[in-house]
Amino acid sequence: MGSMAVSALVLTGACTETPKPSSTTPPAKASKTQTTKKSTETTPPPPAPQPAHKVVLNEQAKRGKTSFAMCAACHGQNAEGVVGMGPTLASSTFLAASTDAYLKETIQKGRPGTTMIPWGASLKDNQIDDIIAYLRALAPHEPATLDESPLKGNVKLGGEVYKGICQACHGVTGAGYAETKNGTGIGRKGFLDTSSNGFIRYLIGEGKTGTKMRGFRKGKPHNIADLTPDEVDSVIQYLRKNAK
Repeated sequence: MGSMAVSALVLTGACTETPKPSSTTPPAKASKTQTTKKSTETTPPPPAPQPAHKVVLNEQAKRGKTSFAMCAACHGQNAEGVVGMGPTLASSTFLAASTDAYLKETIQKGRPGTTMIPWGASLKDNQIDDIIAYLRALAPHEPATLDESPLKGNVKLGGEVYKGICQACHGVTGAGYAETKNGTGIGRKGFLDTSSNGFIRYLIGEGKTGTKMRGFRKGKPHNIADLTPDEVDSVIQYLRKNAK
């Protein structure tokens, strides 16, 4: 109410001369209601945005941008993703965990059970290499060191964690867009058969920049939940046990 009163005075003063107070009329006292109380309410911190940067394309990446035009309908003009169609590819954490071989196989063979069809018959090897170079230029990163040690944890615990945290975005069966329109199909065999435990561990822990997927690693700033290594491994165990 205080800001409204001040605004009203400013607007009035801009149009008319402020009358001088009468000698017999004491100046008006400020209303207690005009005092603005500092809000004690807090809101959760927003996801840390991916740093803005100038995209520099070398000749190979420029060719990749041209070839990527056929991918844009599902993945967006700048590989930012299209909810319900294709995931974000211009993500530094995703690309840091992805080898060229992993990306190339996904493009060539697609992901069965998802909207990602195989492009091996339509794109030549050099065109796929160009697309990968373009994606890497969009989100600068350093290769991640992945933990490929044997999984710990157990399927039962993984199911409890998945249903309590992951299911809302990735679907009851992990089908992703087919069930929720929010998250990718991490429970699909097409994803799990080609993604290593270290790859999945890294993305669960660090999140996927450029998306709403925050990290879940215990102690990570702006995370959604503090998952222990055993809990992360248990989720992976659960997904692999119930892959569709």
